[in-house]
Amino acid sequence: MKIIMLGDSITQGWNGSQVTPYTLANTIEAKTGNTVTNAGIGGTLVNSGNNCFSSVVNNYNFKDYDMVIIMYGTNDFGAQGESLNTLKDGYQQGLDKIKSDNPNIQIRLVTPIRDYAVGSGDMTWKNAVGVSQNMINDAVVQIARNNNAEVYDWRDNPVVTSSSQLAPDKIHPTDVTYKSMGEALASWIGIRSQVVNTETDILSEIEQYKFIYFGFDPAGENSSNLWKATPALCGSNDAIDWTLIAEFPQLGNLRDGNIAKYNDYYWITGTTGLYRTKDFQTFKSFDVSFLQRDGYTDIWAPEFFTDYSDNWHLVWGAVSDSRHVYVADFDPETGEVTNSWQMVNEDHGMDPHIWKMNGKYYLSIDAYWLYEADSYMGPYTLIKNNIEHSDENGKTIWYEAGETLVDGDTIYFYCDHITGSVPGVTDSGQMVVQTANIHDLSKWTGPQNVTSSINMRHGSFLKVESGSDATVTKVSLTHIDKPFDLGINTKHNYEQCLSAINTIYNRFGKLLGDDVGAKPDHLQLRSSGLDRNAWLYIVHVFDQLELEINKAVGVFRSNGFANIRTRQDFDYIELVRPLNLMIDTSYQTTLNNNWDQVQTTLNDLLAVLTKFHA
Repeated sequence: MKIIMLGDSITQGWNGSQVTPYTLANTIEAKTGNTVTNAGIGGTLVNSGNNCFSSVVNNYNFKDYDMVIIMYGTNDFGAQGESLNTLKDGYQQGLDKIKSDNPNIQIRLVTPIRDYAVGSGDMTWKNAVGVSQNMINDAVVQIARNNNAEVYDWRDNPVVTSSSQLAPDKIHPTDVTYKSMGEALASWIGIRSQVVNTETDILSEIEQYKFIYFGFDPAGENSSNLWKATPALCGSNDAIDWTLIAEFPQLGNLRDGNIAKYNDYYWITGTTGLYRTKDFQTFKSFDVSFLQRDGYTDIWAPEFFTDYSDNWHLVWGAVSDSRHVYVADFDPETGEVTNSWQMVNEDHGMDPHIWKMNGKYYLSIDAYWLYEADSYMGPYTLIKNNIEHSDENGKTIWYEAGETLVDGDTIYFYCDHITGSVPGVTDSGQMVVQTANIHDLSKWTGPQNVTSSINMRHGSFLKVESGSDATVTKVSLTHIDKPFDLGINTKHNYEQCLSAINTIYNRFGKLLGDDVGAKPDHLQLRSSGLDRNAWLYIVHVFDQLELEINKAVGVFRSNGFANIRTRQDFDYIELVRPLNLMIDTSYQTTLNNNWDQVQTTLNDLLAVLTKFHA
């Protein structure tokens, strides 16, 4: 990965008398294995003077880089001449130029460290233009959110906590402090082998397993770093033994990860983050300010769940007067969160997990207590069960973070067994799992340890063969245009169609009480581009889609369901086989016309079932 760092003299590495050998760029390069270009220039501001950020970006073509790290603000505060609005405008101008060069570049912003030269280190002290250090840091955090960028806030992860860690000018770090700062940023970025994952690597790895887990590995936690976490993805075929697929340090210290799939997107959330990805390499960050509320603390572990009308929601726990569970509405198309902080009628628990099953809603809190209700908002009724609360000596067994995975008639219940196994880290332990029949949650098998090369902790589970526990409500297929990759384009569209067809079968079955269709076969793409394998794959995809969609259309017609849009009987589709050997406009038109037919028909079928809330 190629990284460029932009900033002032602190990015440059000035230690009060010379440029330190321990520049942030040098340390990050040494620790991560990535190539890092140091483009820091001493004395620069965000939007004023020569070589300011909004100007210096014009000296670079950011297509040449995979990541940009930006760290300004010290001079904007200390010079006492640049207003907050001027700073914000400059940041946005520079970011717009970077994104116009390279829309896929990873953008990371870093807040300025504490300045003891002006205001004696008081972060709330306002300078001559009415700007405090906290105001600048808050602005940088908000700018990052507005641009779906990662942000590192030194206030949350302080290295500079006193003027003794700075040069005599009380502005620039000492060599030792520079090294500590670089190590902190390197940990945030992650090592090269962890960050650089290709789309084919991750997605093809996922397809090798029946189940996936997304959570975190606490490796490195200790008494001075209690909440160390590296987000991790694992796969399993038996739900007990798990294999690490990839780790994602680029997501920061994301704990309590939760994953759900919507069309060809994976949504990921957890304590402090909300992301969307198609390939597990590029992650788009979304605003999580909805989790903040005056008077509330210990706001932990948001999770996705869907109701029986296929609406998406988020659930989390928080403490105000006491512990409570809260719900918000979530739009998986846009990432918008609305109606936050709806209080659920439950028994004041934490680490809430909600799922639907057997026509009911179920809730786990604190990993001991299981409940059921007719509404996800409650009231919930306790399910008496045999999950042990104490050992043979009467000592309390500390479980937390209950999560479930349903496979047929078997439900797997995972939780963290907290043992304090790491000295000085009270909340340390490992994951255990037990099972029950989905029709009787009172009788569980007793816990056994999950096995993995990492210490799997609080996370979530998905069944790969079903694609997701979320239901498809709309299909949006992509046309082929030049330049294009026919194989990958067809695969992405085809995956959406399979999910939609499965949704139609499942929802129609709920509506009529019948099994209206088996799961369609899943065709594998063995290569990209257009060699013989990919050419045959494209032909067979349209063969199968015509067969499966017409099968569904026949079920609708035989049961008297009309098309809401046309008010007529559903029409069978007839797709054109893309047999051309020349990739020309005629071939392209054939494929796009087929996708238009498929998209229209699937969405019309889904619309009928949505009307009946099946």
